[in-house]
Amino acid sequence: MDGKVTLPALQRMKESGRKIAGVVAYDYQIAQLADRAGVDIVSVGDSVGVNVWGRRSQLEVTLDQMVLVCQAVRRGVTRALVSCDVPFGPLQEGTDAAVRAAIRLVKEGGTDLVKLDGASSFPEAVSAIT
Repeated sequence: MDGKVTLPALQRMKESGRKIAGVVAYDYQIAQLADRAGVDIVSVGDSVGVNVWGRRSQLEVTLDQMVLVCQAVRRGVTRALVSCDVPFGPLQEGTDAAVRAAIRLVKEGGTDLVKLDGASSFPEAVSAIT
């Protein structure tokens, strides 16, 4: 695919049966390599806490930390779509907190979309964010 990857472009890829490639990245260098390799989606997971920082659980990762990691990945990506996890907490705190977290990840983190784990249990927050 040429040009910036968008949600409509991904939808067209899916409809045409074209494979969509995605990778998890936690830093600028890996994000840059993935983007140059032609990956369609670069996902910034809250798993960074366990896999990079040695935390015992993803539940220990804060929104501030996710914004920081998302910023680093965003700087490394020019073509792929960047997805960033909303860490545990804001969604569970309620719709207003979830919306504020999503806005921070978009405005400050530079993500193209946010991922909400367990979203089916919080339909009001999903509706408010979308």
